[in-house]
Amino acid sequence: MSAKRGLRVNGIRVIAFVAGSGLCAIGGLLYVSRAGGASPNVGATFTPPALAAAFLSAAAVRPGRFNVWGTVVAIFFLAVLNNGLNLAGVEPYVNDFVNGGALIIGVAMAAILYRRRTT
Repeated sequence: MSAKRGLRVNGIRVIAFVAGSGLCAIGGLLYVSRAGGASPNVGATFTPPALAAAFLSAAAVRPGRFNVWGTVVAIFFLAVLNNGLNLAGVEPYVNDFVNGGALIIGVAMAAILYRRRTT
């Protein structure tokens, strides 16, 4: 008789998706309550900083690997950078350029560090 060992990956995956979608729903409700209304075009402004933070995370804490703490560091870095630009009185479109530049740098660094780690 063989005993099952290890983690139930399918169950953990379902729990992760349910928890993630629940947190997204709460975030959406908080955003709508703060803004006073909803627009289907709101999410487009959140995508570039999120992608930049995700790819910068591979270079922040453990080079060449995507990790949670690297993502947290990258999010704080981009938030401070964007808020600093806003406080300095820079035109709003400059934030898009900064986020795009951070995304390009993050993808390049993640690719270089991944290649260096695997060879």
